[in-house]
Amino acid sequence: MQAQVQTQTSFKGFYSRKLHSLLGVIPLGLFIFEHVFMNSLAYYGQETFMAAVEMLHSLPFLWVLEVFLIALPLTYHALFGLYLAYQAGPSLKEYPTMRNWMFYLQRISGVVIFIFVLYHVISFNFGPLAELSAYEKVTTSFTNPLLLSFYVLGLTSAIFHFVNGLWGFAINWGIITGTRAQRVFSYLTMGAFVIFMAFGIRMVLSFL
Repeated sequence: MQAQVQTQTSFKGFYSRKLHSLLGVIPLGLFIFEHVFMNSLAYYGQETFMAAVEMLHSLPFLWVLEVFLIALPLTYHALFGLYLAYQAGPSLKEYPTMRNWMFYLQRISGVVIFIFVLYHVISFNFGPLAELSAYEKVTTSFTNPLLLSFYVLGLTSAIFHFVNGLWGFAINWGIITGTRAQRVFSYLTMGAFVIFMAFGIRMVLSFL
């Protein structure tokens, strides 16, 4: 009986981790990509940025998309990710490999993102910033050096978490197999990180 309970628990844990991994790429990965791209349009000025924001807000049934494709998947991915981060035991001294460092940076970046998203949602929808336009909310926040640094940290953590998560997703789902293929894919994800960060830096500079 005890063995059966352990098997059922392991079975549930397996699929919980699979769902957590899947939601980190689809749809949340696409949301990060869209968010970075949309915000980088500020490079072309306030009017171009606000036109893109208004087009996005004009989508039919936007609230359905926000709830079922963003809010619920994000909540599950974040809470289960925090649980995994809590479970991760210290092993860097025993195994100071690059992939082990990436594993811990993935957990740390997840915690940073959780705090960042909470602040971002609350500050942009409640309080003094709530009455401003989307463009003004960002530019006003960036006038504070501490908030600017916090946003850069949150942005960097989100991009790293996504591209490094892609590597884990490809391995865990059996898409990339073999040591050489995994090494090559590591280089590809590093290149993706650089490209995403270029868009992110361009976005920050545009709002400044």
